Amino acid sequence: MLSGTEDVVYYDMERSEIRQLSLDLKSEHVWLKDFVCSPICEATNIFCARVEGLFEVLAASRKTKFLWYGRRETVTNIRANAKQVVWTVDTGPDQLAVDMLRVE
Repeated sequence: MLSGTEDVVYYDMERSEIRQLSLDLKSEHVWLKDFVCSPICEATNIFCARVEGLFEVLAASRKTKFLWYGRRETVTNIRANAKQVVWTVDTGPDQLAVDMLRVE
């Protein structure tokens, strides 16, 4: 899954890394290692889902911040901007729910 506004941000499953690739494909660097992050969305900071719930990876420090506990629900999609993060969760057979959280 690719995300990003100015560069391409993605989760490399083989390496368990969040990576950023420039649009001209000339440079790539690692945001965070040894961290599962799928699905993923970048909006200044990076938002991603794990089994434990929803997390934010802060752009300035590359530190993770726990946002929401998933209660065994699978996050299927994430969208974010500077003010909020919105995600869908699989709540059962043929059922989805949408959750939203304001971010700082």
